[in-house]
Amino acid sequence: MKMLVIGDNCFDVVLKGKYSMRSDENNIVEQYSMRPAGTGINFVLAFSKINGNPYYFTPISKDHFGDFFIDLFNENKILFLKKRSNRPTSLIFALVDNAGKRVTFALISKCAYTDISSAEFLTISDKYHYLYISSGINTEKKVQIEVVKIIEMAKKKGIKIFFDPQFRIGRSVKGFLETNIAIFKSADIVFANEQEIKDFPLSIVKDKIAANGIVVIKKGSKGAEVYTKHKKYSIDGIPVTALDGIGAGDVFNAVFLKTYLKGKDVYKSLKFANYAAALSTTHVGVYTPTLKEISKFQINFFKK
Repeated sequence: MKMLVIGDNCFDVVLKGKYSMRSDENNIVEQYSMRPAGTGINFVLAFSKINGNPYYFTPISKDHFGDFFIDLFNENKILFLKKRSNRPTSLIFALVDNAGKRVTFALISKCAYTDISSAEFLTISDKYHYLYISSGINTEKKVQIEVVKIIEMAKKKGIKIFFDPQFRIGRSVKGFLETNIAIFKSADIVFANEQEIKDFPLSIVKDKIAANGIVVIKKGSKGAEVYTKHKKYSIDGIPVTALDGIGAGDVFNAVFLKTYLKGKDVYKSLKFANYAAALSTTHVGVYTPTLKEISKFQINFFKK
């Protein structure tokens, strides 16, 4: 189950405290956290943990943050693009006040992952049958052009394309919607949340489903649904005590694809991924349960 993975890699820095944002005032941070992040990173780690075979085809910076990613990949035995970028790792700073209000500052242009190359893709594409792409990478025109070229190449080669649109990251970025529409039209399976699916023209969504595409809509604690040409499937959310929802959507996508590509039908894949995402929220940080843990959680849920 060899899969090329394209997506953003970054570091999240969350600073919590009481902020006034007044000029020349020193705001004291009361609590902070720093962790590797990015939808591409989250997915590749999740897919690897459930015994997938991912190749992270996204440039990593030569800076210290990039070194951390390389160590993380080696530790988890994940294959990755050896050619590294001179550009910096993307950094996301989030200031969170005592009331939970969040202001985010994002370095998402001229960073390492924007050095992705369609020419490089062409040299290795014959070794892979699947391509997963998170649109969190499409944060400037240069990378948008290269990603569209990659999608066109993959389509011609018969590579199955799986797509996560990530409008949350790039909704305000010029060209982001147009790039997402181009990828959407070529994708075999689309994973979107309730808001993201509304960002696409309804006619394009209907055309995708009519052409045997699969559209998965994740609804968080309310469950999920999937649309195919012949049927719509819906499942309710799994009641859990959620501690952290970060990365749950990426875990959902990874488990759905692992299950589906092993030969399970759409509904069984949807149901299993729903349990996986719910279980992942019961831990702090991005947590991917093993396939055995998901199965055990599912069995215990039925017993209850």
